[in-house]
Amino acid sequence: MTPQCYRLTPTMLCCLILSMLALSCVDGQPPKYKIKPNILGPPLPHKPFVVAWNVASDRCEEKYGVHLDLSDFDIIYNSNKGWRGDAMVIFYADQLGYYPQIDESGNIINGGIPQLSDLNAHLTKAKEDIEKFIPDPDFQGLAVIDWEPWHPLWRRMSWGHLLAYRNLSMHKVAVEHPEWTRDQVIAEAQSEYESAARGFLSFTLELARIVRPNALWGLYLYPDCYNYNKTGDKSTLACTERTLEFNDEIQWVFDKSTGLYPSIYLGEWFKGDQNGIYYVANRVLEAVRVDENRVQSTSIPIYAYHAITYRKEPEFVHLYDLRNSIGVASVLGASGLVIWGDYTIADSVAACQNLSNYISNELGPYVRMTSDYAFHCSVSRCSGKGRCVYSGYPAGTNSLEPSFLNGNDAWNIIKRHGYMTSEIFGDEYQKEMADSGFSIVCQCYEGWTGVSCEKPQ
Repeated sequence: MTPQCYRLTPTMLCCLILSMLALSCVDGQPPKYKIKPNILGPPLPHKPFVVAWNVASDRCEEKYGVHLDLSDFDIIYNSNKGWRGDAMVIFYADQLGYYPQIDESGNIINGGIPQLSDLNAHLTKAKEDIEKFIPDPDFQGLAVIDWEPWHPLWRRMSWGHLLAYRNLSMHKVAVEHPEWTRDQVIAEAQSEYESAARGFLSFTLELARIVRPNALWGLYLYPDCYNYNKTGDKSTLACTERTLEFNDEIQWVFDKSTGLYPSIYLGEWFKGDQNGIYYVANRVLEAVRVDENRVQSTSIPIYAYHAITYRKEPEFVHLYDLRNSIGVASVLGASGLVIWGDYTIADSVAACQNLSNYISNELGPYVRMTSDYAFHCSVSRCSGKGRCVYSGYPAGTNSLEPSFLNGNDAWNIIKRHGYMTSEIFGDEYQKEMADSGFSIVCQCYEGWTGVSCEKPQ
């Protein structure tokens, strides 16, 4: 029986309905989304929505003797309950090959910029690192590459410390062509930088897929939405047209990925604030959009990164904000979430006990509820061979063109969240949704087709 505190109350319903109003358009034009008829299967059988544990909590049990009840709540985790293991692995810039970067002190590492890096040496070392941290050749878990020092687009390198990469790139060209004008130097530097950055990331992703072909490879924070407005409202928390264009320019990143890992970290300015819904929803939907644009015919899973604490504040995310983040991500097309936390979360007995209590009393029950409803809908509607997806078309048409961005129908987000179950919404809500004429359709796992995913492909 679901605890009363986790039911969707009318207030929660109102919050979710209002989130639709924020998603009705971008720059005045309704975005058009389609969902592919098939998606890669989930990492766990019959678990259409899963949450993975990427918290550095291994010391809780090993050093402090505090048990964390993750398995009780359908949270998948590494056997050591740490950052890397048999269920998921994250690679930081200094842990995979020879990543070129310029540190905050201006020190040049591995060439500093991609056009001065040794790509062959990087790939050789990257292969060794992958085999070291993922020893199982049949590894089927999440494999995340967290490279944040630079972006592959020159135009995204125009502020703060990022300017060091531009300056070094221009210096290289100026030394090679002292007779060129500044405009010529800048144009050539941009061309060289973007070409080298694309080659560096592309070959790294291709190598990773060759070495561990069954892993879900992707870059952390890709795609980004850049909707970080701390004081904005729903109208300013949408991804701008410029951001969509930038992500379109790096579509090759998503084409080479087998998993998408956008971030929905909640800043402390979103604590208890309904605007967190708009922030999260737009970021997840941008991942849905780039997945639809991938050249491959099968969707890849979206696992949104979610910090266990608020940014800039060492406090566990409250239940209200879990609903506004995990709940919204689950209804808008994500296959799951990755819960992240650093070593400060588990640096003492008291910290580990607080973490254990938080898992048992708040995070875990809500994760379990979300996972259970996705599972029940998959089994009852999609033969356990697919997942439920909202459709604005009548039942039986098997159309996979959801209109969940259409502000004229706010019920769709509610409907996907509850999968039409009266246990969440009550009979009065269920009847109103049914009367609207909308339906749930199935997005089938690879190898299955049919209205209910009942037919082998």
